[in-house]
Amino acid sequence: MDNDININNNQNKSINADLRILPPLNVNAVATGIDSVALTWNPVINADRYYIYRALTPNSAFSLIGTVNSTSFTDTDLNANTTYYYKIAAQSENETSDFSQTVSAVTLALEKPIVTAKGISTTQIQLNWNEIEGATSYNVYRSSSEAGPYRFVTTTLNNFYTDSGLEINTIYYYKVSAFSSATEGPFSDSVSAATLSDRVYPPTNLEAASVGENEISLSWTASLGTVDGYRIYRSLSLNGPFNLIDTSLTTAFLDRNLSANTTYYYRVQAYRGNSLSAFSNIAYATTSAILPPSNFKATAENECCINVTWNRPASYVTGYRLYRSLYIGGPYNLISSVDYNTTNYLDCNLRDNTTYYYKIESYSESYTSELIGPVSATTLPISEENKPIPYYRYACANLCWCNEPQAVEYLIYRSDKNSCCFNLIATTCVNHYKDNLLEKHTAYHYKIIADCGCYTKNLATFTICT
Repeated sequence: MDNDININNNQNKSINADLRILPPLNVNAVATGIDSVALTWNPVINADRYYIYRALTPNSAFSLIGTVNSTSFTDTDLNANTTYYYKIAAQSENETSDFSQTVSAVTLALEKPIVTAKGISTTQIQLNWNEIEGATSYNVYRSSSEAGPYRFVTTTLNNFYTDSGLEINTIYYYKVSAFSSATEGPFSDSVSAATLSDRVYPPTNLEAASVGENEISLSWTASLGTVDGYRIYRSLSLNGPFNLIDTSLTTAFLDRNLSANTTYYYRVQAYRGNSLSAFSNIAYATTSAILPPSNFKATAENECCINVTWNRPASYVTGYRLYRSLYIGGPYNLISSVDYNTTNYLDCNLRDNTTYYYKIESYSESYTSELIGPVSATTLPISEENKPIPYYRYACANLCWCNEPQAVEYLIYRSDKNSCCFNLIATTCVNHYKDNLLEKHTAYHYKIIADCGCYTKNLATFTICT
């Protein structure tokens, strides 16, 4: 009987040993950032959850930081560049295992910023640096020498800082560090900059560009420090003299009312109160040339009129001058000057069956384009039925005038008594008329009046000598 009891006790001890829960194996810790560590381990038979413990040293007390049902855990909100130690225990329904082996991981370190420094006034230096991953703020340090000591200036959430209240024309040295939670990253390399002196600095990078026949735009980089404005100088020669033409409160200026096809030279000077800077670099530009009209043509309308047409040039002009000659080689005489909106001219009171040659030019207030042409057209011949009879005794006058769009008819008046008394001789619905059976070697005076229904309009007055 006693032997049976011993046997049963031994069997229970064996069964209890088989059911005992073991600690997790193959625990691994890996830093995944400046503030996180990832833990993994093998599953434990009969475990339904795991307890994760952490310490800052392997021999200090470990604190419970989490409970999970899986075989992984990510520890967050840690300090950068810090070593953390971990143990894990498995838990079954009624039993907790021993601790696993202790593992450790070092969170990643904050990078050191790359800093630039620039004096922007007599009392200020501007600092800029790259953003550091994981940083929640940045500490700025300053020294009067590169070797230090560097004293704390400020903490900022931005990746830039303007250090103010400094001495005029003085060199300062700076270091910047990134900060995350309770951890400060390494210092940046030292950088230096000097505050500006109280002299006025010149503008830089002056550029000039033509924007037409009579305008040039200027732009430049602002002077260092504070200025009240800029003085603009201009010359027709690279070597001067340069004359003051205007001032600007900005870093741009538009020079107007210039001559076409002309090179202008510029330089700019900053001022503050009565103090002046040195001059900027010299920049120059050439205004565009005045262009002549295009698509210049001449077309005969009838026996005594030729219609001359053209297209406006791309550049701005004030108007056009039209010249005419009976010979291709000239001389050409000015017959009309019209404004820039006009693109045709009806040349009337010409001889029938005659070739006329034309040239044209554009002009502005001060400049004239190239004279283009010639183009030519031949007036139509007079038909046999319109010839004067008998032609050996009498003469005729071919009258032509500009068309009036509102005219119902045209009234033709004539006088041969020094324009004192005009008599109505004909009416017509077209803009030309042949006056036959005139005495040779006689001066006849004509008036053409358009009857527009509710009003009349005097269109032309001219004299023809037979």
